[in-house]
Amino acid sequence: MFKISEKFVKNIEKFNDYFILRKEEEHLIIGTMITIERKEERMGSVFQDPHEVTVEKYLPVFFLLTAAKRAAPIDKLFIKNNLPFISFNKQRSNISSEATKEILDKFVIQNFCD
Repeated sequence: MFKISEKFVKNIEKFNDYFILRKEEEHLIIGTMITIERKEERMGSVFQDPHEVTVEKYLPVFFLLTAAKRAAPIDKLFIKNNLPFISFNKQRSNISSEATKEILDKFVIQNFCD
């Protein structure tokens, strides 16, 4: 059994755009917000031509960060429901906060934005 280090948790807590929803020994449920931009055509009045407006929507997303060597019930739940999760091992949890942020950003982009 590998526990998620306090240093790693503190690194995540420092980030403004990520938050920890739940913390257990081998699991973290991490949340963030993503922005979806959509273009809409709007009319000001009958005498104006329609113009395009960019509308931003903010959506909360969450994922599981697991350090368990074997699948726990929460891991199985995420797998069963096709929810995103990322596995971390002992070496990955000792990386710098910048590297941690980069990994989380890439994961969010791959799983929620593409």
